[in-house]
Amino acid sequence: MGRIFLRQGQAGTHRSDGLGRTLRNNGPRLPTSVTPVTPRYDHWIAHYLPTKPPRKARLLDRAICKAVRWRCDGLLSFPNRLVCAFSQLVVSDLQKRIRQNLAEVRERMAQAARRSGRSPESIQLVAVTKFAEEEAIRALVEAGCTILGESRPQQLWEKAAALADLPVRWHLIGHLQRNKAKRTLPLVDMIHSVDSLELAGTLNRLAEGSGRRVRVLLEVNVSGEAAKHGFAPAEVVVPLLLDLGRLSHLEVCGLMCMASLEGGLDAARRDFAALRELRDRLWADCPETVRLDELSMGMSGDFEVAIEEGATMVRIGSALFEER
Repeated sequence: MGRIFLRQGQAGTHRSDGLGRTLRNNGPRLPTSVTPVTPRYDHWIAHYLPTKPPRKARLLDRAICKAVRWRCDGLLSFPNRLVCAFSQLVVSDLQKRIRQNLAEVRERMAQAARRSGRSPESIQLVAVTKFAEEEAIRALVEAGCTILGESRPQQLWEKAAALADLPVRWHLIGHLQRNKAKRTLPLVDMIHSVDSLELAGTLNRLAEGSGRRVRVLLEVNVSGEAAKHGFAPAEVVVPLLLDLGRLSHLEVCGLMCMASLEGGLDAARRDFAALRELRDRLWADCPETVRLDELSMGMSGDFEVAIEEGATMVRIGSALFEER
C-alpha cells in the first residue's frame, strides 16, 4: 500500500492512497499538488489494511476519518485511535451483516412454513456455531437467536464456557461418545443425536444422578450412508421405543436426520419425507413416556425443503454467519 495523502482543492479535501484512488471525497476531484500525511504510520496502516476490497477497504477509510476526528487529550496516539475506530466499525459491520442474515433466514423459514400450511412459530431455529467466531456468535445472540447448536462435544464445552454470560440454550447436534456424556450433559438443553440404546442408558443414569430429565432426539440414518451415525429405519420400532420409555430420566421428544450427501434437493426431500413417514407410523403405538413431536432436519442448503416436509427444528450455520 502507498502512503495516505491529503489532496487540497478548492471544493474540499480528498484523501488518496497514492495510487490514484480517492478514498474519501468532500467535493469534486481537482488537479492539485499532493503531500504525504502521517508517513511514519504507513507500515502500521498497511498491516491493518484488509485484503478484501472494496467493503473492508471502505471500513479502513471510515476508521481513518474517525480516528482523525477523535479528540483524546493526548491519552491515545493516532495508531491507537485508529485501532479503536477500526475495531468499532468492524464490530458494527459484523452486527449489521448478522442481523440481515438472520432476518433473511427467518423470512425464508416463514415462507416455507406457509407453503406447508403451518405457522412459522411452529418451527425452531437452531443456530449452528461450528465454524463461527465468538464475536459473530455474540452478534447473533444480540440479534435475538438464543438456541445454539454444536456438532462436537469439545467445541461445545469451550464455547459454553466462553459465552457463559449470554442467555443461550445449547443443543448438541453431532455424535456423542459415552465417555464425553458426563461433561456434556450439564451444558445442554437437548441432544439431537442419540443413536444407540447404550448411549440412552448412559444419559439416563447421568441425568438421574443430577436430578433432572434430559431431552433427546433419536438420530435415524434414513439415507443408509455408511459414514453417518444413527439407527437404521428398520431398528426404530415399537419395541425400541418401549425400552426407551422405561428410562425415567430420558425424555424422547422426536427424531433427527441428515439428508444424503449426494443427489441434491430431490434426494433431501425423499430423506425428509421418509423420516416424517417413519414418525407417523410409530406415533399411534408410542408409549406414554415417549413423544415424537419434534423432527430435526434441514441445514443451510435444504432447510426450506425440510420445513415443507414437516421439520419442526432446522439446524442452520453458514446461512447465518457467512458473508453474501
